[in-house]
Amino acid sequence: EGTAITHAAGTSDFILSENGIYEITYNTIVTANGTTPVTTALHLEINGDIIPASRSSVSIGAAADEQTLSGRAVITLTNAPVTITLVAEDTNGTYSDTVLTIQKLN
Repeated sequence: EGTAITHAAGTSDFILSENGIYEITYNTIVTANGTTPVTTALHLEINGDIIPASRSSVSIGAAADEQTLSGRAVITLTNAPVTITLVAEDTNGTYSDTVLTIQKLN
């Protein structure tokens, strides 16, 4: 509800247009994209900078294995608007059933 959080369809960017406290969570299923074993990782960025402690990584031992990656960050904005993006750090994984939730807490 409201206009504090917007997303343009077809993009990976979410715009937070109001100052305040936000909780951002993500969850996805990842499988190996090629030869195993591999390590793959995701993190959140704010205006292109990594959000500390939002990184999640897993090791995948076999091509048929699925792993879950999830992360969470609580940020306080005083310089809105900002752009939030979920970023894959490598091409070692194929991601599916990805959910990103942003909730304004105040």
